[in-house]
Amino acid sequence: SGVKRSDMPNVGETKVLKIERIENAQLWHSYAAKRQALLLRAEREGRDASQYERKYLFHGSTAIVPISQQGFQRNFAGKNATYYGKGVYFALHSSYSIAYSRPDKDGLAQLFMCRVLAGETTPVKSTQGTDKIILVPPVRNEATQGLYDSTTNQKEPPTIYVCYHDAQAYPEYLVTFKA
Repeated sequence: SGVKRSDMPNVGETKVLKIERIENAQLWHSYAAKRQALLLRAEREGRDASQYERKYLFHGSTAIVPISQQGFQRNFAGKNATYYGKGVYFALHSSYSIAYSRPDKDGLAQLFMCRVLAGETTPVKSTQGTDKIILVPPVRNEATQGLYDSTTNQKEPPTIYVCYHDAQAYPEYLVTFKA
């Protein structure tokens, strides 16, 4: 594959054993259609879409097979946390996502390196410790009531992205590692 260990910043003492490319035509077509829709909207609104797609962001999970086959699904959101919204979480640094990957009996764990359509983002305050959960991103355009595409943990630079549409991310690589 074209991805190297150096593409995974902040892995610390983690030993990367294998990086496998995931090829799922159905998921890719959904992702490509969503990407095209975001680009067309940006063009229509006169926005710079050069930062809409982020690659590579990381996602740690124990649901490796379902995500590889069916993609990221918001109906599973909230299993671990909903600090910045009830969506699917992606991290700029692999060290964050490693915490959500559970090692097997041999000490091996996996995480995804993903293409993510962050689109128009906005930072939100953590809802941890409150009874408020962000179910959809805030309104970004009062006139059209159009929503932001994703939320983040902070303005610049965001290190966590939360997506609210299932086709906003594509699990491009599966990384197997030993901590």
